[in-house]
Amino acid sequence: MAVERSPPSQPVGDQDAGSVATQPSHKGVVLTFDFEWAELPDDIARRKHQAWQEWEATDQRLQDPTHLPTPDEQAELEQRHRAAWKQYWHADGARYHLSNRQMSDAITVMEHTGMARRVPSPPFPTPAEHGASSQEYDDWLDASDRGDPTHPSAELAGYLDALDRHQRANYDAHVIPVHKLWTNDGWLLTPDELAAALHHAPTTAVDRRQRPIPWWAQWLDYLETAQGHGGVRVH
Repeated sequence: MAVERSPPSQPVGDQDAGSVATQPSHKGVVLTFDFEWAELPDDIARRKHQAWQEWEATDQRLQDPTHLPTPDEQAELEQRHRAAWKQYWHADGARYHLSNRQMSDAITVMEHTGMARRVPSPPFPTPAEHGASSQEYDDWLDASDRGDPTHPSAELAGYLDALDRHQRANYDAHVIPVHKLWTNDGWLLTPDELAAALHHAPTTAVDRRQRPIPWWAQWLDYLETAQGHGGVRVH
C-alpha cells in the first residue's frame, strides 16, 4: 500500500480545498473540505501521480508565453488539463468532498448522535521545537509533492513523527474528535475512531432546517470503506 503524507499543493484558482469550517467565504469563494484514504492502493496512487504529472505538463504548456497554442491546440490542452485534475482529485473514489455548509451539518448530526465529541487538544508541534527549520519542511513538502525521493534529516524526521502523532491522537474522545472535522489541517480519522463513530451512526439525518440530508448514506459508506484504508486524512 502507498501511504501519502500530504497531497500536492492545490493549483491556483481551484477551490476544491478550504481552510477552516467556521470561516466565511471570501469574494464568493466557498471554503470546502476534502477527505482522502490515508493509505492508497498502489494502483490508485500510481494513477493519481500520473494525473498530477499530466496536469503540470499541460498547465506549463497553457501558461507558456513563448509558445502560444493555436485555438484548436488550446482547446485540446484545456480538456486534458481538466481531465487530469478530475482524475487526480477524485482518486478513483478514495476522496470525498463536502462543502463548508455540508461539513457543518455533518458535525451537528455527528455530535448529536455521539459519533463525534469535543475534546481539548494541544497546539501543533513546530519544526523549530525539533531542531528543524520551516524552510527545510517546505522543501521536503515540495519534493514529496513532485514524487521525488525524500531523505529528511534526523531533526525533520523527528518533527514529522511528532506531527503525525498529533494529527492521529484521539485525546480521549473515544469517537471522532470534533476538531478533526472543524479544520482541514491533515488530521487523521483513524480506523478505530471511524469504527466507534459508525457504531452510533443513524441511517438517516436531517440538516438544521429539518430537511433530509441526501448525501448522508453516501458519507457513511465512505467512512466505512475508509476503515480498510488506514483511515481518512482531512484536507
